[in-house]
Amino acid sequence: MNLLLSLLSFSLPVLTGILLVHALWAEKNNFFDWALKLSLGTGIGLGLSSLLYFVYLFLFAGSRWFLFVEIFMAGTILFFTWQKLKPWRHRDTEKKQINSLQTWALILAGIVFLTTALGILNYSRQRAQGDWDAWMIYNRVARFLYRDQANWQESFPQEMSVIFHADYPLLLASNVAARWDILNKETPYVPMFQSVLFAFAALGLVFGALGKFKSTGQASLGLILLGGVPFYLYEGGRQTADLPLAFFMLATVVFIFFHQ
Repeated sequence: MNLLLSLLSFSLPVLTGILLVHALWAEKNNFFDWALKLSLGTGIGLGLSSLLYFVYLFLFAGSRWFLFVEIFMAGTILFFTWQKLKPWRHRDTEKKQINSLQTWALILAGIVFLTTALGILNYSRQRAQGDWDAWMIYNRVARFLYRDQANWQESFPQEMSVIFHADYPLLLASNVAARWDILNKETPYVPMFQSVLFAFAALGLVFGALGKFKSTGQASLGLILLGGVPFYLYEGGRQTADLPLAFFMLATVVFIFFHQ
């Protein structure tokens, strides 16, 4: 039950991010466009949720009703998206023609993705507390924020040893604390799923961007190469900031290509 509830706790921020991206990108959409929207929306949604919880701590620390803030945010974005996309509702989806070789490459990419996903989930299960940075920095900060929300700023004293990196951004920690706030309990499944979501989003971003700018074959090859690297599998389950940072750097590069 904790596993399912932890996964569901991410549904609102992820949905909010996807709806926001979809509202701002109201065009004909093919398969690769949707891969980009789902991937970008996942990262943007988690980023917005983290920022929202940070503001929430300043204004309402100790209240324990962050769930209603997220529901309001998701509802607002849903209404905004619905109103903006009314003229687009009956437009046809753009189809991209692929040959037989590209089809087989796409099938192989799908197999690699499923294998990588299972590998990341298995590694996450084996390393439930994450690696060093996870339990010494990000998850530790999340516990401080959750256990003493009213005095959360005292979790970062100047006397703290530099090895604990009190100066690190709160993207991961505040998201974990926010999920625990919603669930009203600490569970290791929350940081596990956050790490897995960023891993999937980065894979989808590579796949969608290459398919959008290049070809189906190159998109499939990019996913196969990245998803087939054992190092990426481990990173997806470590619960550290390396993969989220890589995701946002890659997303920035993708947006630059769109601008050009």
